[in-house]
Amino acid sequence: MRIFEAQHNLPWVIEGAAVAVSIVCFAPDADRCATSATLDGRAVRAIRSDLRDIDLPFDLRNLRRLEENRHIAFQGVKLAGRRADDDEALHEDEQGFVIDRATAERFLRSGGNPNRRPNCDVIRPYWSGDEALGRPRDRFVIDFGPAATEPQAQGYAAPYAHLERIVRNRRLANREGRAALRWWLHQRPRPGMRRAIAGLDRFLVTVEVAKHRFFRWAPNDVLPSGSLVVFARADDFFSGILESAFHKLWASETHNPLENRPRYRIGHSFESFPFPTGLTPDRPLADVMANPLAMTIAETAQALYAAREAALASGPQRLDMTELYDLCDQSGAAWLETAQRRLDAAVAAAYGWSPDLSDGEILAALGTLHQNRQGSALGSDENETAEERGQSGQIAGPITA
Repeated sequence: MRIFEAQHNLPWVIEGAAVAVSIVCFAPDADRCATSATLDGRAVRAIRSDLRDIDLPFDLRNLRRLEENRHIAFQGVKLAGRRADDDEALHEDEQGFVIDRATAERFLRSGGNPNRRPNCDVIRPYWSGDEALGRPRDRFVIDFGPAATEPQAQGYAAPYAHLERIVRNRRLANREGRAALRWWLHQRPRPGMRRAIAGLDRFLVTVEVAKHRFFRWAPNDVLPSGSLVVFARADDFFSGILESAFHKLWASETHNPLENRPRYRIGHSFESFPFPTGLTPDRPLADVMANPLAMTIAETAQALYAAREAALASGPQRLDMTELYDLCDQSGAAWLETAQRRLDAAVAAAYGWSPDLSDGEILAALGTLHQNRQGSALGSDENETAEERGQSGQIAGPITA
């Protein structure tokens, strides 16, 4: 059998259904329909079973996690509780431990803790996709860390009482035994992520599922939600590589073609991505930055980021990141296009390539680099490891909020 026509992402036409579908037409190899192929409206030599052009220079099913990119990217925490007001607009995974500013300030003022510690130990600013998009909701989260015992959590009287009243019964009914047993902790507390970003003054995030791919810096006191992919890096060079058209194209081409909106997958989108030779993430940053090409990338990335943040903060009706990039797509943000071209030229120089390569040529070059690097099989590419799912580790030790 041979696929002779496919549309991998079409909006569902029935009113009220916010979904997309894939349409696949196939026929026996000997059928006259199978003599040509059309993918998303364009002629191709043949169509692969993953609904990709057969001439794509890499096969998503054979990508590998490159060793130099390991232990940098993580998914944020998943809470799985319930808000006091049962806000249905809040995503289920964010319901529970999230509190507004008034509640946070009340807890911060309250005393009576038997451990003599302030509640600021366990109250942190909280970022989800909205904050990363530039839609601040001024929210906080109760966070006893990944391993606090119940007596340790009880040492913070008001926050513990709040969770006991709102979250406890819901979590005790959870079919995942560990979530019920440790109801005062986040269901996916991400100890690996916490260790990786500890000590950084900021870290990079991207929204896991988004219309446009972009990256933003989060302050070190923020706890990122499971809707964010977190990068344990604080340098502008690293952000410049990820903000480049080269990485964004790779991430776009390696997401699941059967999904409606591009999803940033840690394995396929980042861990498989080949950085410029000699400038890989496993090298000491001081050695990388000794290269003038890396310094240029850092400077142009910093300039793009600063201009973009200024644009988000300007005007009586502030734009968010989606609206800003929509405007750019409509040729309404020439300054952003210019800043992006400068960054792309700097990154192209680090690869030793022309800045005028076509998308096909870029993918071919990146695919060749990928194949020449050491790595391991991607497998199912879940955005969390066994440890990050909470399937290892002990419930002991001090609170690490």
